[in-house]
Amino acid sequence: TITSIAADGNDEGGAIIDNSFAVSDQPVILSGAQGYNNNGNGPGLQVVSNGFVTISNVIASANAGDGVSIDNRGSASGQGVLVAGTNTFNDNANGLSILSHGVITTYNLFAAVNGADGVYLDNCDGSLVSCFVPGAPYVIMYGNNYFYQNVGDGLDVSSYGQIIVYNLTASDNNGNGALLSNDRDSAPGGIESAGSITLYGYNVFNNNTLDGLNATSNDDIIAYSLTANDNVNNGVSLTADKTQPALRSYVTKVKIKKKFKFVTVYYYVTTANITLYGPNNFYNN
Repeated sequence: TITSIAADGNDEGGAIIDNSFAVSDQPVILSGAQGYNNNGNGPGLQVVSNGFVTISNVIASANAGDGVSIDNRGSASGQGVLVAGTNTFNDNANGLSILSHGVITTYNLFAAVNGADGVYLDNCDGSLVSCFVPGAPYVIMYGNNYFYQNVGDGLDVSSYGQIIVYNLTASDNNGNGALLSNDRDSAPGGIESAGSITLYGYNVFNNNTLDGLNATSNDDIIAYSLTANDNVNNGVSLTADKTQPALRSYVTKVKIKKKFKFVTVYYYVTTANITLYGPNNFYNN
């Protein structure tokens, strides 16, 4: 646990924290205000761990590598990552890069003018068609999230589980504004991912070189209040394609021999749906 780090103007990256050699999965907790700026030949902050990683209130700008790079894929127990507070990543390689086998939770991300992706979140750990992560950890992005003028995608999320994003603005990026994908199969096993994609709040995708929003899922896609204008390719491209029935369940109360009992009802879902709640605006794509 470290409180309030400032690592600026170093020749070989800002800060490296590595506890991956611990016998068991040990956490990394970086609290308080954190600044990683103008560091050469590496990331502003690099965390390698097998435990749960928590960072908060980060400013990472003008680093030669990623602004912040976190990798805890070595966890034997699927530990996740939390990025709390308000966080800014400008003028790095990737602004923020997270590789994990656990749940990824973020709050209030701003990433602009990075040389690759603004923010890259991956708890799939796979290929273009398969995920090698055990279970189905989800990705959830709370608060307000802004991604502008990045050389790659503004936001790139790859998961085997559910993806939830609140209040997403991704504009003027040289790739996609936002690329959200949980349409892959497990490896081994070939079982389709079971998570949906949901965008809550108000979501804007303007003037991106590829698609404004590109979302692909094996389950439902639900989006609220989309605006996508002046993108070179599609304003919004949504693909929900379920090819394997998915077993679901719910608990209900029924009366059996004059007594109420709780029972579990199992059923199969065989289709995936796309639902948009308005208002939605798409112009000049």
